[in-house]
Amino acid sequence: MNKEYNISKLLKQNLEGYESFVDAGQWDVLSARLNAYDRKRILLLWSNVVVGFIILLLFSTAFFNSTKTEKPHSKSMKNNSEKTIVDVSPEVFIPNPEKPIDRNPKNASTNPDFDQSQNEDHSLEVPKGSTDKDKGVISEMVEVPYESMNHFEKMFMLSKIPAFSFEHPFTISPPLPLPLEKSEPLSKNKTEPINGKWELGIMTTPSVANKILNSDKTNGWLINRDFFGITEKSEKRSGGFQSSFAVQFNLNSIWFLQGGLTYSEKRESVSYNHIIKDEIIVSQTEKRLIYNEAPRIQWIKVSGSGINKYTFIELPLFVGFKHKINDKLEWRSRGGVSYWRLIDKQGTKIDPTILTLNNLSDSKDYTKSNLGFAINSGFYYNLSPAMKFLVETGASMAMTNLTKGSPVITKPYSYGLNVGIQYIIIK
Repeated sequence: MNKEYNISKLLKQNLEGYESFVDAGQWDVLSARLNAYDRKRILLLWSNVVVGFIILLLFSTAFFNSTKTEKPHSKSMKNNSEKTIVDVSPEVFIPNPEKPIDRNPKNASTNPDFDQSQNEDHSLEVPKGSTDKDKGVISEMVEVPYESMNHFEKMFMLSKIPAFSFEHPFTISPPLPLPLEKSEPLSKNKTEPINGKWELGIMTTPSVANKILNSDKTNGWLINRDFFGITEKSEKRSGGFQSSFAVQFNLNSIWFLQGGLTYSEKRESVSYNHIIKDEIIVSQTEKRLIYNEAPRIQWIKVSGSGINKYTFIELPLFVGFKHKINDKLEWRSRGGVSYWRLIDKQGTKIDPTILTLNNLSDSKDYTKSNLGFAINSGFYYNLSPAMKFLVETGASMAMTNLTKGSPVITKPYSYGLNVGIQYIIIK
């Protein structure tokens, strides 16, 4: 046991403080491989997100369309809740000019042409409260269940009533008219256009913001070999928000276009705590960085924490799809491109080459004009005929590099929950 202890102690004393150095060229090769792997992983992740959204949109469209069934017509007057009051003029009996009618009951036994049916009471049952003078004519107000029968069914029904028997020559008013404005379409699958309908919306979105980092193909060699490791540990996603004013034009009852103005703030939480141990030499001829280990006394400790803020004004242009679930609820999905204008940036960021802290407000590496895209999907509830309350999920991401003056490609993104109100201003 003592021998093992002495050997362990000896190895510890001799190997303590030992460092092995790797050729700088090998570090560049390893860094390039790691960056390539990160790019593939990020592309795979976002491609899965986009494909998933498309599948969700197609599935929801197919599902909602499959639930549209033709509403059966009710044949029961008891179950029919909606009735239309139809005005029917009193009917007038017209004698047959070719055959005179004898109305005297005394001649019934001697006159073969006597028509007893003309003296029968052909009136409908008089409603309660009616007087005797209403006998012999049809009540001027008849309740007709509209949904239960069409024009031919109604004529058939009237033919079964004695007063309307076609065996007796008389005329009636024009066939029981039914107001079209009170009717409902026989099939809900038919969609009527709503061209020229405008809506205004106000939305706010609590969100979570982050970014995707990558190396530039041209100047990526200027990135320190420790940069991505430090940023992965020190820079984290943080909460953000956006407030939007939207203008929507409905092309028809399904498709719409939407634009507007959005104020957004994307944030990141930073907490740097690292030591710079190397002296960096930039070799422009060889297009690489040369690392020389500095004496311990020259090591630089870097520390700092806080919230970095990036403020944008966005101008979106979306194409949207909507589906009416019932009279109160709609499902809407929209997506498109957006112009991002960087108007302010605050906080601290490390230099990708020498790893020291820089003030964001003084940095010249950021591009003010950028392009992005966004997708949103959710429910719209009718609070009133002219006002809708909306709750939807959304995500957005920059399509262009936010830091074109830097060897690092930066593309911020955010995702969150939209809550807002939308008004119909022109029907």
